[in-house]
Amino acid sequence: AASASLAAGDSQQYTAIGTWTDGHTENITATATWSSTNQPVATVNAAGVGQALEAGNAVIQATKDGVTGGAALTVTGAVLESIVVTPDSAILLVGQPQTFTAQGVLTDGTGTTLAGVVWSSNDPARLQINAATGAATAVAAGPAIVSATVGSVVGPPQASVQPVAAR
Repeated sequence: AASASLAAGDSQQYTAIGTWTDGHTENITATATWSSTNQPVATVNAAGVGQALEAGNAVIQATKDGVTGGAALTVTGAVLESIVVTPDSAILLVGQPQTFTAQGVLTDGTGTTLAGVVWSSNDPARLQINAATGAATAVAAGPAIVSATVGSVVGPPQASVQPVAAR
């Protein structure tokens, strides 16, 4: 039996292959009856799509004609899936400060406060940003894009800033 590991909130398509006494094999994913041995940890629908719910262990099972096979599933805690940057766009006068904030979204859909955010601007000649705090200052007219990074997860590139010259 195969095994898998998923973070809480993630899903995975399972495939059931039946082997008959004459040796032939057949994909029975659509016709098998699916179940989970630990429903608080993971569920599986009639199409064989498993959903990881909370940390723990389960076995995802497929049954056809009274024969059952299963795959072990380890569900880990939810992990960071995306970063939401606020504000997601801003128009600033040259010289005007703006502090950006970041909120994390976990694989289970919950929000979380982030630590260790690294901030960057794609054009520091237009928008300078403190990499540790998200405090930015518009230094020249023109567009710039702010990014927030935690580990391998990068905040949305649509966090755009349009510095404009003072009148």
